[in-house]
Amino acid sequence: MVAGIDCVRRISHPPPYRMVQRRPARRPGRPVTCRDRVVTPAAGAPATISVVAKPRSNQYRAARAARAAQIRAARQRAIEEAARRHPDLLETRGLGGLAIAERDDEPVPARSADTARDATSVQAPAPDGAPADPETPREDGTDPAAVRRRRPTALVVFLLLWAKLLLFRLLVFGAPMPMMVVADAASVAVLVGLVGLVAPGRATRYALWALDAVVTAFLFAATLYVAHFQAVPTYAALRSAGQADGSGAVVAVLQPRFFLYFADALVVPAVWWWGRRRGRLPARRRSAGDRAVGFSVLATAGVVVSSLVVSGQSGVRSETHLAETLGPLTYQAHALLERRSSAEQVEPGSAYDQVTALKTSRTGRVPGPEDAVGFGAMKDRNLVVVQLGAFQDFPVGRSLDGQPLTPVVDRLARSGYYFPNVFQQVGQGADSDAELVTNTSLYPVGDTATSTAYGDRQVPSLPRLLAERGYRSEAFDVDEVSSSDGKQLSSALGFDAWHRSGDLEDDVSEQRRGSDRTLYATAVERAAELHQRGVPFYFHLATAGSRHPFRVPKKHRLLELPADLEGTFVGDYLQAVHDADRALGELVEGLEDAGVHDDTMIALYGDHSGVPDDEEVVDAIRTVDPGYRRGDRFNVPLVLHVPGTTSEVVDKVGGQVDVMPTLANLLGVDLAAERFVAFGSDLLNTPTHAFGVRFSQPTGSFYNDEVWFVPDSGFDDGTARSLPDLEPTASDAHAGDYDYVLDLMELSDSYVESLPPREDSQ
Repeated sequence: MVAGIDCVRRISHPPPYRMVQRRPARRPGRPVTCRDRVVTPAAGAPATISVVAKPRSNQYRAARAARAAQIRAARQRAIEEAARRHPDLLETRGLGGLAIAERDDEPVPARSADTARDATSVQAPAPDGAPADPETPREDGTDPAAVRRRRPTALVVFLLLWAKLLLFRLLVFGAPMPMMVVADAASVAVLVGLVGLVAPGRATRYALWALDAVVTAFLFAATLYVAHFQAVPTYAALRSAGQADGSGAVVAVLQPRFFLYFADALVVPAVWWWGRRRGRLPARRRSAGDRAVGFSVLATAGVVVSSLVVSGQSGVRSETHLAETLGPLTYQAHALLERRSSAEQVEPGSAYDQVTALKTSRTGRVPGPEDAVGFGAMKDRNLVVVQLGAFQDFPVGRSLDGQPLTPVVDRLARSGYYFPNVFQQVGQGADSDAELVTNTSLYPVGDTATSTAYGDRQVPSLPRLLAERGYRSEAFDVDEVSSSDGKQLSSALGFDAWHRSGDLEDDVSEQRRGSDRTLYATAVERAAELHQRGVPFYFHLATAGSRHPFRVPKKHRLLELPADLEGTFVGDYLQAVHDADRALGELVEGLEDAGVHDDTMIALYGDHSGVPDDEEVVDAIRTVDPGYRRGDRFNVPLVLHVPGTTSEVVDKVGGQVDVMPTLANLLGVDLAAERFVAFGSDLLNTPTHAFGVRFSQPTGSFYNDEVWFVPDSGFDDGTARSLPDLEPTASDAHAGDYDYVLDLMELSDSYVESLPPREDSQ
């Protein structure tokens, strides 16, 4: 019985031939003819027949001959080395112990019974060129077991990732500078080198392809993120990207060219298969030590180059400039290091003095309660704040073919204050950040939802101030997307109750989120109940009716659009805004029917932009607002309905950070007496003003009474535009405001970092 016989069926044509099939010859235990002998394979180890097919190409013959020459040379060196190490074999046996037998013109070391038992005996190499005995040392001292035949996987993955980074630059920033291309190559070198060191041997190939898949998915997600938010994400931002407006918003910004990132999934396997068929993919033999050295050098060179690029950007605060210069991968490492070196904490007791001194140095003296405009106009009255989702300012007060776009908002503005020059300041948290900023007068952290980063803290807020005055504060959130952090946020802000969308009956089955109308009905019911008990209340309602994807039920699509807007993005947005305004009217009517309207101040504000910064979209909006410009997408409305007052338009430039101090002034809450740390200002009583923006614009961007400024690497290469026409203008006179807003936002970060955790947080 002979086990594991490898039979070769030869034919009469000249060699060499290409072996194309190996198959079991017979079942175990049955005889088979092999080399003119009949053998019977043992059970479990069947013999196989190698079927030989057509001759290989001349190119393959030449490569095979060169390989055979290398094998013969290696065998001869091994024989000579064995003779050098064991001269006693030559003395006792002469050449017999190391005789060379000729077979097919190839030298093969002869083996006797003695030399077979000798650990230093020479054995013939295996057909693929590797030593047959893994314990036999090579001439260069390396371990033959560590020698592998490798395809250039590391080089292929390196080139693919480098190409994808260049594609990211072209899609996001445009044509890159040469140094940026080098920075991308360095970041890829670091990743490939580290993967090669961490996953040695056979695992390297699979780990490298896994790296390619992970980086490809990241770049694809980052491109979608930029298209939606107009900001390059960090790892922290992508981790909480669920704060976006949902899958519909993602589909809206998705473009076919984004799928170029996955082109290698089709091209690489096809090229690999073609190369193997044609025999044109080179195979290399490298020891494990050589490969480790190569990957180490690659990673080290990448780290050195990346460090030089990062050091050249010291002092740059603009995330957009950093992302473009460093590249998306190095930018992630930079963001991680910046996050680890978190902002220096400030003593909560001294924070008020520091913030007040900084603001006074810029705005001058702020009048006290006795001289303040509107102070206490709604003292001890109810407050209802409505956060209008993705509601921009341009539809307010405008009509389309004689149809008012926002009749309810316009009516509320005629009995109170309307602020047409207020701009969004939200960070990555979007609507949740807007809720936090307007209730606390703090700046958002930027690259992650503030409710996620600091939702476990006890944040000083308007609900906590009003609770000391006997108010009942409740939050209503209609959006399913942000409800995961809603309860955490409401607890951080000190609301007494939080009503999530899941608790509300949804009358709009087409949407994932609940209905604004249902939300308003619930709020009216709660208002009537508290009014009967004689309890003043503060309600904060976060709505979503005007948010993308603008799925307005047919029965509520009452705005008649012209033909050029019907079915377009802008047309659908106007339809959603109009319906959201009509739903708001049901809230006002409900408060009137409940008898609480005359004792209630209603504040309306938009949380963030609703339309993209696209030239086609801008042109369509100009059919409604001829003066609309691309930068106006950050302009959101602020309306304070104060029963019993006349209409007043306040042209003061402001941000969402100013909403809380303005409301506190009208409610008769003296923030100075409370030593409340507010980073915004009362828009009714601020002589001059400047405030910063982050995330949606590069850090260091700011608005003041005259200009809108956006930095590049810093102030000197930034761009200033005059307000409200947004025409380019000189920025030299506003350098002080650039430093001021950076100091103010850093102080806000330090203050939030120093806030104590809540006892009920986990």
